[in-house]
Amino acid sequence: MPSSVTTANTINVSGDLVLSSDFKTHGTGKINITALADCSLILPRAGVVDSVGYYDAQSSPLILTPAQAGYTIYCGTGATITLPPAAAVLDGQTVTVIVYGTSSTVQPSGDAPADRIYALNSSFPAGLPGLALGQGSSVVLQSNGLTQWNIVGGSAMAQYTAEFARSHAINGYQKLPGGMIMQWGTCGPSTAGIDVQPFVIAFPTQCTGTFMSTGLGNSTTVVAQVHSYNTISFTWSVNTASNTFFTGQTCTWMAIGY
Repeated sequence: MPSSVTTANTINVSGDLVLSSDFKTHGTGKINITALADCSLILPRAGVVDSVGYYDAQSSPLILTPAQAGYTIYCGTGATITLPPAAAVLDGQTVTVIVYGTSSTVQPSGDAPADRIYALNSSFPAGLPGLALGQGSSVVLQSNGLTQWNIVGGSAMAQYTAEFARSHAINGYQKLPGGMIMQWGTCGPSTAGIDVQPFVIAFPTQCTGTFMSTGLGNSTTVVAQVHSYNTISFTWSVNTASNTFFTGQTCTWMAIGY
């Protein structure tokens, strides 16, 4: 093929094809590749670029049209970005949102009720009706050409990866890159003995520390004590100043491990 081809039509290729690293198709142009020995070396080089540009949304709501797929959107304070219908743009087209103000929101089109934002894991199998972004956050959303805008890049992607798995409940946990895990919760009421409290999830290797507090609302001088811990639970009690068990006390706890 010649080194440069400009056409509004489909290019059909059935023989050998070598694409440069900056190969792109613009607009609705397509390439049909057949009878190639190894497409895996060629297809990652091909990209789709449409209406490349940017839009400074400031703090105003912005409803994107299909023609604005490929845009980078810079958001000020409190901006709401509405995506075009996923089916109205080509499979693989993206929208990038960068927040330089305080929190902003990205949401699917109201003209496509079935559209959802998906993290590429099983945490949200039904998809998200919207995505909140804080200051300095970014997200790259890719249409599947049907009803999905998939999170494929940006800082927002990190929270949906296994390294950042979490449960932000009263009894919850937060995983961190490198394997560290923080857990927290409440336990009780205390009994006249040593009690066992399971962790929210098991530490894969080791619990390195568990800490307790009697919390608020207790006028008696008592102390929450951790007696032992392993990867799945810890033992605890609440004691008085005279070292007798104190009953009926609810405590808070935190543990860290990996």
